[in-house]
Amino acid sequence: MSLTRAYAVHKQLGAQMVKYAGYMLPMSYDTTNLTSAAQQGGILKETLNTRNRDRCSIFDVSHMGQYKIYGDDRNSFLDSLVVGDILGLAKNKSILSAFTNETGGIMDDVIITNQGDHLNVVCNGANRTKIKGHLEDCKTNEIDIDYTTGNQLYAIQGPQSINVLMEVLQKYLVNDRVFHQIKQTEFMNHIPIILNGRRCGIYTQGYTGEIGVEVSIPDEIAEEFFIHILNHEKSHAAGLGARDILRLEAGYCLYGKEIDEKTNIFEAQMGWTINKHKRKRQNFPGSHIILNRDGTVRNENMKKIRTGFVATKKCITPKLNDIIFKSDTEVNVDSRDLSSIGYITSGCYSPHMNKPISMGYIHLDDSQSSFREKYKSYMREKQRVNIKTKGKINEYKPSLFPLI
Repeated sequence: MSLTRAYAVHKQLGAQMVKYAGYMLPMSYDTTNLTSAAQQGGILKETLNTRNRDRCSIFDVSHMGQYKIYGDDRNSFLDSLVVGDILGLAKNKSILSAFTNETGGIMDDVIITNQGDHLNVVCNGANRTKIKGHLEDCKTNEIDIDYTTGNQLYAIQGPQSINVLMEVLQKYLVNDRVFHQIKQTEFMNHIPIILNGRRCGIYTQGYTGEIGVEVSIPDEIAEEFFIHILNHEKSHAAGLGARDILRLEAGYCLYGKEIDEKTNIFEAQMGWTINKHKRKRQNFPGSHIILNRDGTVRNENMKKIRTGFVATKKCITPKLNDIIFKSDTEVNVDSRDLSSIGYITSGCYSPHMNKPISMGYIHLDDSQSSFREKYKSYMREKQRVNIKTKGKINEYKPSLFPLI
């Protein structure tokens, strides 16, 4: 198991460490701030801290893959492998995109940034080896890829994230031009900075549904930076448990749960990541499976649709592979019922809604000709569903994203 550079700080805060994606990472903390032992942690408190208007949270996400692609043909190379438009990606701009396989399934969802002399790709920690192998199999001799960037990655998320970041950066004597950029920059942008003589990157993005940034920082100064953030009274540590709740509330997919190589972009409701240009819509692996020649969706290959669910009352939290039924279906709780209409991929208790929420897939009715019509019909007609969890049946209502 690998350790991140902030491991000692995690232990100091009483983190409950778990194995994930080849790393030891914090699930939750006993204490969330270095200056006050009274700031008690726990998954629900860490979740609430992140959305509190007077606070923000820092997540150690250094297990993510950070790959740098060099070479004169880097844009066209990556453009041929993902659903987004890399040829038209402006300098210091980022996009959410996805690698797809030859059947249109999702190999990984990634964030790609044009950093001038190279493209930066951030992939899921669980898919680092797979994406590295895929890039190696596809690249030519003119393409160079750095898989060992020597950087940690921290996500600072929440209403006070920008204010906390700028106060910490003052300790590094960052010039006023950078502060102005941070204040003015929009979502999904990159700001290059120098800290203690080392190149770092600030990315205005996150995975929580809150305002925030992700900071890529060299290993040598990463622990010090992490400590500076947690010494700020408005900043709190948060672990994987809170991160999972926050992304569910925001309606974001998690690889291996909502998305995988047997699920396509449109089924996952991520069709907006495919560039609208006809050239691009015919220029990624598996495009011919999920798109017609004119760039429209091949409705006959859409078998399911990702949907959110909110409990109508307090009940047991749904979990992976729990079964969804129509509300008027009589379900035998002691046996496998074949009348299901879908299945759950993720579930959690939302402290903001004070009830369980979940995501899952509804099987689509083949009698509907249009993919959009199928989904609209479902959301319009299926006002309630039943979800079978631990032998109990509970009522939920379908919900659009975000769930809160």
